[in-house]
Amino acid sequence: MIDNPRHTLPSDSQVKRIVDTPKGYLMSYKDINAAEVRSIAWLSKDEKMMGYFKDGKDLYIECARLYYPDYSEKELKGARKVFKIVLLGLMYGMTTIGMQQLIGNITLEECERAKDLMLGQFPSLKKFIEIKSKYPLTHNGRIDTILGDIIISKDEIDKQERQGINACVQNFTAVILVQGFFNIIKNSDIDNYGIQNIIYVHDSSINYFPLDKLWSIDTYYNKHFRAYLNDLVGIDYKFKTLVGTNYWDMGILTHLTPDTTSIEGSATTIINIANKLTESGIPFETNIPISDLEVKWKDINRCILDFYEEPWFGFDTSEYTVEFKRL
Repeated sequence: MIDNPRHTLPSDSQVKRIVDTPKGYLMSYKDINAAEVRSIAWLSKDEKMMGYFKDGKDLYIECARLYYPDYSEKELKGARKVFKIVLLGLMYGMTTIGMQQLIGNITLEECERAKDLMLGQFPSLKKFIEIKSKYPLTHNGRIDTILGDIIISKDEIDKQERQGINACVQNFTAVILVQGFFNIIKNSDIDNYGIQNIIYVHDSSINYFPLDKLWSIDTYYNKHFRAYLNDLVGIDYKFKTLVGTNYWDMGILTHLTPDTTSIEGSATTIINIANKLTESGIPFETNIPISDLEVKWKDINRCILDFYEEPWFGFDTSEYTVEFKRL
């Protein structure tokens, strides 16, 4: 499954429409929010980092708030990118120059200050990074994978240091998440719920599920993935569930009541789902008439300008949130 070629499809390409759904099924996509950052917070036992996640706060914005105390909330959201790149850069062994180049609109000195602030705010994280980075140097290239998988690096010392931290966190996260993804399928088989896995890719999972489970699928995932892993290792791996009739036209699913769920997405996405429910004879009603939804094609001039990067013809830019009530 890990080598399934679907994972090489560009994330922003409409070629993903070729991954369609069989009769009687919809497709779901779950991408775990900040999976590796949540893992390293737990692995390093950094109370402050774990506290941010527990309180539902945005770690990067809170760091930006300390760095830019006079910024408005809108400005802080814009500065979020700085601290996201800095933290991920620390996890992946990136140099300060590398971080600065990725951020773009920041000086090397400002980037160094942001890195120092991040490490100062999370002392246990700093210590964890230092220990795991040095581990291969004193263990003949072996990386501490936490869960016992054997990874030996034969690279130069600086690469071993980078691999010591990033392979540690990535391996741990991959093993734990796959265990959660597998738990969904295992329980689906036991419950005869009807979920069929297509592929696991890094921190995401793509499944088929029966149409009549549209009103319960997100609850099922939260029970057998999020709550299960929280009980197992104490990490809250949050996610959003996207649903659709193909891998491109997908919308965000939210359960409002046991019989009402909302879908936030393009008119194309919502119309496709409604048509499939109707074709399968599943009774439902919506708070907005499906016939009132208008597809908004991307501006033709923009299409021509973007053509050599991505043929955007047929790209629906409309945005709707529609409630589906099961009858």
